Amino acid sequence: MTPRTGSFIGRRQLLRQAAAAAGGAALGWWAGGLLRPGHGAARAAESPVAVAFWHGNSGPLGNILDALVSQFNATHPRYQIRSEFVGNYTALNQKVMSAVAAGTPPDAAQAGAYGAVAEYLQENLIVPVQKFVDGPDGLARQSLADIFPGFLEDNTFVVGGRPTLVSWPFNKSVMVLYYNGTMLRSLRLGVPRTWDEFVTASQRAMRAGKVTAGMGWTPGSDFFAALLLQNGGRLLSPDARQVQFQSDAGVRALAFLKDLYDRKIMYLTKQYDWQNDLVAQKICFAVSTIVSQQYIQQDLKGAWDLGVAPLPAGPRRATILFGSNGVIFAHARPEAQAGAWAFFKWWAEPQQTALWSVQSHYLPLRRSALDTQIMKHLFAQDPRQRVALDSLEYAHPMPDNVAAWVRIDPVLTDAITKAVTGLAAPRDALQDAASRANTILRG
Repeated sequence: MTPRTGSFIGRRQLLRQAAAAAGGAALGWWAGGLLRPGHGAARAAESPVAVAFWHGNSGPLGNILDALVSQFNATHPRYQIRSEFVGNYTALNQKVMSAVAAGTPPDAAQAGAYGAVAEYLQENLIVPVQKFVDGPDGLARQSLADIFPGFLEDNTFVVGGRPTLVSWPFNKSVMVLYYNGTMLRSLRLGVPRTWDEFVTASQRAMRAGKVTAGMGWTPGSDFFAALLLQNGGRLLSPDARQVQFQSDAGVRALAFLKDLYDRKIMYLTKQYDWQNDLVAQKICFAVSTIVSQQYIQQDLKGAWDLGVAPLPAGPRRATILFGSNGVIFAHARPEAQAGAWAFFKWWAEPQQTALWSVQSHYLPLRRSALDTQIMKHLFAQDPRQRVALDSLEYAHPMPDNVAAWVRIDPVLTDAITKAVTGLAAPRDALQDAASRANTILRG
């Protein structure tokens, strides 16, 4: 399987198309919350086809997903989606592979771990959704064109010499900057637009005794990748045969992170501890997916104003695309595969993707969803929700279509952590990681 190459979303055209989107059904049935599961078509007398669907959405997101699954089941009596949370994306991928080895994988699942879809495809574990898109219950060309191009591109691989939709966009987001708006106003500081302004604002807040540090950060490859892209670098060569994160651009990105750590503007956290520290006002900034807003606001309880802004710019603008895609497993019975596709197709329709976006803060999958009443109301009431959508203009994916990235990503993350904490020089850490990563790529 040859990975796709070329630009991902860095196109102004995408944003112009989003802003010009017209049509789409208004969600007249929206009443400030999810539909109650009892509405819709009556159940057929025969037993519905059970479809096991594994996912990685917990807490509020899991509740929203389950409510939508209930709505699908209530209006599609032929199928019964049985959703099950099995852990975060990494744990989900591990459980899928264990279930495959045991001969008991689910019928469908989210795939959010970096490179997971490519790994499943390489091992012939999934059925490319192109089969269903082109089938009798598929999508018209006009409907397919309504989905944001970058989301389709993220799921497109070259299979048998042809671009093929292998997976289906499910929940998509981008990295943004969170900030304590109340604190910045008290210090008469503006929202940082560049990293220099970020450093200045952090130091002002620290000198004023408002915070312990500017930000807390759990080391990972995604933030480093954003800085790498902002410095003109890239993670992989265009043909995906070797890594390029060890370039001068990568060294500059990693040196910047180390400088933040050395100057105590940033400290390291574990998992989501940075989120707790932001709520407790130990820090005034954080970088994460737009979906973290759901969790931060839940814990914040209105204690101070949470701001959302584009990721500050370096020499150029860039941010990272997050989220998961849906896959259908080859082992599943044909009727279960059909049920999984019916659910994925329904999930991406304007009504459902708009409702999911409003409730979860993930991005809508379709342009026409932007014209629904609930999305218009959301943007009018909370302009922060446009930040992530506007960031699509310069958003880039992690190498989801390279199977080896599942094993490369922890190697890179370890190198980042060592360099930031002073256990290795940035250039040496990246060179060592690149050597190991290229060995993995060569198989």
